[in-house]
Amino acid sequence: MTSNSKRGHDPLFKLFLREPETARDFLEAHLPEDIRSLVHLDTLRLESGSYVDEELKELHSDILYSVKMAEDAHCLLYCIVEHQSTEDEMMAWRMTKYTIRAMDDHLKKGYKTLPVVVPLLFYHGDVRPYPYSMDWLDCFEQPELARRVLSKPWPLIDVSVLDDDDIKMHRRMALLEMVQRDIRMRDGRELLGRLVQLIQLGLNSREQVEAVLRYTIMNGMAGEDIRPYINQLSGDIPEYEELMGTIAQQLEENGVRKGILQGIEQGIEQGIEQGIEQGIEQERQASLERERQTLLNAARALIDNGVSPEVVMKTMGLSREELEQPRH
Repeated sequence: MTSNSKRGHDPLFKLFLREPETARDFLEAHLPEDIRSLVHLDTLRLESGSYVDEELKELHSDILYSVKMAEDAHCLLYCIVEHQSTEDEMMAWRMTKYTIRAMDDHLKKGYKTLPVVVPLLFYHGDVRPYPYSMDWLDCFEQPELARRVLSKPWPLIDVSVLDDDDIKMHRRMALLEMVQRDIRMRDGRELLGRLVQLIQLGLNSREQVEAVLRYTIMNGMAGEDIRPYINQLSGDIPEYEELMGTIAQQLEENGVRKGILQGIEQGIEQGIEQGIEQGIEQERQASLERERQTLLNAARALIDNGVSPEVVMKTMGLSREELEQPRH
């Protein structure tokens, strides 16, 4: 099939399927019956956007519709036309990717749950009928294994519900699982004591042990004086005594640094408060001075116009010294 032929299929298909009445007839004819009975095709709406890979746009064309279901939910119907003469063994997988992209776009619009997306393939290649499965699980090298794995909820490792005995059975993972389970819940000293018991089993590498000790002390005991406790543990794991001492020193230095920063911060805050108070007082004094000058100017104007200074002083509450001050 020539490139021009491929390009001709795309606009022809879209010319028909972008027309709402034609699209309804198409879905009425080709949508699986168990889905068609759940939707109201009179609510069919053409959605914007394309989910086909950029490099495949000459070979595939996609049109996306939304249609209302029961209780005003949305079922996104995904329709792809495949117009190449060479059939595509991985088409079911590609359609699965396009479907997931449509779901992701739905969430990006603010919805809190995933929509149901029904992908439809419109095929008119030279090899007839279409020779490959439309079940994307058949695209796997081991379809039955994929079906077992992907048809169930994903496995969850919830360490928050594991007890100590279960964790200890997990050998080299026990150290990580226990510290992650308890770092927010238990007293730091108690947790460190339990971890030491696991460390003594000798299952973990030195790098792993050092990382867990540092993590526990920095996150679970950051506000404590741990030097006495380190001395107590030195007989249990003497090979890590130097490391814990180094961490303790770092915590002390961090505490001093934090205290200095807090002091600077408090000083800045106090300085700001004092500056504000001084500014307010200076403005109050300046306002009083402006009022006094206005009063003096008025008093002097009266005297200049022949009013007795004694009358002015008595009436305006001014002293002779104030009246005799140099004029500004």
